[in-house]
Amino acid sequence: IMYVAKKAGVPSSTPDDTAQEEIKELCSEFGISRYFMKNTLRRYCLDDDEEVERSETNWIKFMTPAEEDVSKFHDVEGKNFTSIYGLNTDCLENLIITRRIKGPCWLSITGFTAPEDSSELLTHCKHEFVVNNFKNVSVAPPSAICTTNANGIAIPLPLPTLTLLSLHIIT
Repeated sequence: IMYVAKKAGVPSSTPDDTAQEEIKELCSEFGISRYFMKNTLRRYCLDDDEEVERSETNWIKFMTPAEEDVSKFHDVEGKNFTSIYGLNTDCLENLIITRRIKGPCWLSITGFTAPEDSSELLTHCKHEFVVNNFKNVSVAPPSAICTTNANGIAIPLPLPTLTLLSLHIIT
């Protein structure tokens, strides 16, 4: 998910939005075929760009699958937009933010599949599952993570332990 800042004075929320047309042209130039764009209201919170208004303004929300290479959009400025934010945000960070996963918690995951052949495994984990839609991952509601004791009283499960290694090597 990326956000495109429109230049001041550029009309917004029109069916033939000129900034969106310009981004479509860049996508075809850069070979990006799968994407979705829509106008959205956002507040700008950084101090480094003088051309972006600080109040709630219309931005373009630009979404593309992780397989698409969006690195060519770095330092691109168009006639109708100033810059694109979120190019360096990885998929895991987007998932955590959009699904509102905060700290250690129990997750509810639906619609998952397990690889049938060991050659399809992507990691060295003991168990591996694939979820094709990020909307199938959500924070479990409190009622789903309780057990009952002998008296029938609901007792919440302890927070799960998590062991995670994220390694990114650039040579």
